[in-house]
Amino acid sequence: MELESQVENSKIDYKSLNCSRYREIIGKIMSNPPKLISIGDLDEKGDVTFSICMKDFGLDYKDYKNYENEFFSRFIIDLVGELIVRENLNEFVNKMKGYGVEEYMSVVELYGSHKQFGIKAQKGVLIFKFHVSFIKNILTEDLRDFL
Repeated sequence: MELESQVENSKIDYKSLNCSRYREIIGKIMSNPPKLISIGDLDEKGDVTFSICMKDFGLDYKDYKNYENEFFSRFIIDLVGELIVRENLNEFVNKMKGYGVEEYMSVVELYGSHKQFGIKAQKGVLIFKFHVSFIKNILTEDLRDFL
């Protein structure tokens, strides 16, 4: 499989470089860009979920157990969540096009703004959750480039 060969070729001995375990896990994640599995529907409070396979990150069960504390740190969850949303922004925007402007704006305005990502692991799949206002924030950043 192409993914397995990519994981094998990306091994770096971070311990010999005296790096932290966070750098080790970030190295694994960055050398194995994940494929988005699915984007969930917008819930009544404006939260959206998306899921990816852990193997797409180059993480097997052994890695998952070895780096569990680091991977489930706020730092890594927010880094990975934001990276995936930004790299798949078109898919998220297309999903949000299915909602009316009034419906979308009401959940953005009524339920605050995105603060951090939530995550849970389930049978080799990582499920992330975030507030839809994050998409609005990214699009607003992009508009600033044109002003």
